Amino acid sequence: FCGFIEQLGMMDIHKRSCAGLSLETTDGTITVKPVGQRSDEEVVRHWKNMWASVGCSSFLLDCEKKTLDFIDEARGKLGYQTFIAEAEDGSVVGSASCQIWSGPQPQAAESKFSQTGTIWAVFVHPEYRRRGIASCLVENCIKHWRSLGCNQAVLLFASEEGKRVYQRLGFGAGLMLVQDLPGKIGAGTNCEREENFKITEEGHTNKVDILLAHNVRLIQGEGVLHSDVQQSVIEDTLAFIEDARQRLGFRAFVAYNSHGEAIASVCCQLWEGPFPLVFDSSVLCFGSLWGLYVSPGLDKKELCLALVQRCAAYLQSIGCMKIITLCSNEEIKEVLETTCHFESGNAMVMDLNPKECFQRGSPNTALAANVTKDMVDELRDDLPTSCCFSDTHCSWLLTANHNQLKALGLKEATEKVVLDHQRRHGIWVDPSDNWFTQNLERLGSGFDLKKLSRPELLAAKFDKLAPKYDEWTLGNRSKIESWLVRTATARMSQFKMTTRIIDICCGTGLMGQVLRLCRFQGLLTGHDISEEMINIAKSRKCYDHLSVVDANAGLPLFPNGFADIMLCSGAMELLDAKAVTAEFSRILHKGGELWITFQAMHCKGGTAPTSHQNVYGISQASLEALLEDAGFEMLDIDYCPDAFYTPAPSCDKTLLPVPYFLVCCRKL
Repeated sequence: FCGFIEQLGMMDIHKRSCAGLSLETTDGTITVKPVGQRSDEEVVRHWKNMWASVGCSSFLLDCEKKTLDFIDEARGKLGYQTFIAEAEDGSVVGSASCQIWSGPQPQAAESKFSQTGTIWAVFVHPEYRRRGIASCLVENCIKHWRSLGCNQAVLLFASEEGKRVYQRLGFGAGLMLVQDLPGKIGAGTNCEREENFKITEEGHTNKVDILLAHNVRLIQGEGVLHSDVQQSVIEDTLAFIEDARQRLGFRAFVAYNSHGEAIASVCCQLWEGPFPLVFDSSVLCFGSLWGLYVSPGLDKKELCLALVQRCAAYLQSIGCMKIITLCSNEEIKEVLETTCHFESGNAMVMDLNPKECFQRGSPNTALAANVTKDMVDELRDDLPTSCCFSDTHCSWLLTANHNQLKALGLKEATEKVVLDHQRRHGIWVDPSDNWFTQNLERLGSGFDLKKLSRPELLAAKFDKLAPKYDEWTLGNRSKIESWLVRTATARMSQFKMTTRIIDICCGTGLMGQVLRLCRFQGLLTGHDISEEMINIAKSRKCYDHLSVVDANAGLPLFPNGFADIMLCSGAMELLDAKAVTAEFSRILHKGGELWITFQAMHCKGGTAPTSHQNVYGISQASLEALLEDAGFEMLDIDYCPDAFYTPAPSCDKTLLPVPYFLVCCRKL
């Protein structure tokens, strides 16, 4: 099996050729250089010759067309480049093809400073071998990978001779493992004991797909700052699953504990690419295993073995001869090697380490909308030396409003620098002079909640408000941000990269931005009934996944025991409180927390400030009973007499304080 090289990451593709390289041999000068479309037919011939040289010659009838189509698509989308070795007489004596990797598993995994790549059709005519030509071809591919932003390569080599070539170039053992089928994966062992967990083969349901995509995001976020994780991980994984289900026999296996909570998962399918497939599946059929995730604190060995056993049985049943997997980390690699008997086999890895990608001014795809890298660099230059913020964190500071900045409690010097830069770039909004404060008289009439009982009407109302919603909350002097900062920072030591927070009724994402500014690095998803609100939330680059959801209709996308924290602020007055809190309880695992706000009744009686909108508060006794019935115990409950201010119904530009209960409770 001849070498194909795969690498990890995600930067923009920059088509930049490597310079030609001359090699002196006993037969004269051999020039290795990049070429274009005119050499595609040569690549096809070399691709077939390479396979024939290792005894595989049962090609598909249309293998030439398949290879040319593959090259054409890869050239347009994947930074494809051919390098040839040319003799003095102009004859081509060798070639190698390289590109960005696209195939066996979702390509959303690693740091924004890297890109996954592959090499295939490495072939040198027999009479020109052992003269360093293959090494020169691969060296040019390495340069091309670096020009694309790659920082790592993995390789499957064909022979011991090939292995020595790659070792000389810097390849060694790594995270890519293989296992023959039928193999010895836990031979004679059935570790799936009913008292511990139960594994199910999952069908096509949105709930399971969301679970799998979230678990992939958690795998990819281990030890990585949120700002360094590709923002579209969940969406890309969902799209990959749907495509693999339709074309590649995709299967997922999920382990559930005795409470029905998902605690581990894995995905598998037929292995595709990243090179043109020119054989019938009876000649060459591999399986791909990916997305192996086990919840923190559990026995990885037992769960991994049980999940991999199920994958192996399925892949063997559809004709696979080998399983290939690219481990997410060293711990999973060790488990697969020691428990499931995977091995590196003919797989090797090389660290390309493109340090230039980390230099000042490097691309950053995770900046909030309307913020540029130059703006970030300027801010960082002026911040106190004690501040150590990522590019994305700086972009969140530049777009934070007055309420958010005050809630964070930044040092005076730091806040002054941020405000100066906001003013310089026209981002700053005056908290006392904005759309809300300029329209107090008109806004006093408010809206009638009873007339917005149908979800499509409520969604339309907030779609219309969305462009001005940030100024609405700024002008109404919201204190919800301060409560969220206190709640989050008090628990900061408990947060992990794997912590899941679901923000229900997230609006334009203000609370998500606050959580990220508090340095929350875990998985954060947001959901709201308004599509326009969601679109604005996306521009903040705070959330790993956002979707339009009517919370009153339930949250079926999320499995039981899925979340660590549910957040719902400023929205319970618009929701079916009993149904929604019960759904929050279902989604949280035991010990998970609900951070939630409720409009409060006036302690001294009187008319509710929002009664003209048919919005009324709840008593503390009723609130505690509601949460107790849903299976929660109270941790903290704060009464805030002026959580925000609302325009008076008298329409005379006066403001009325709106009291709130700010609650943190735990699922029993």
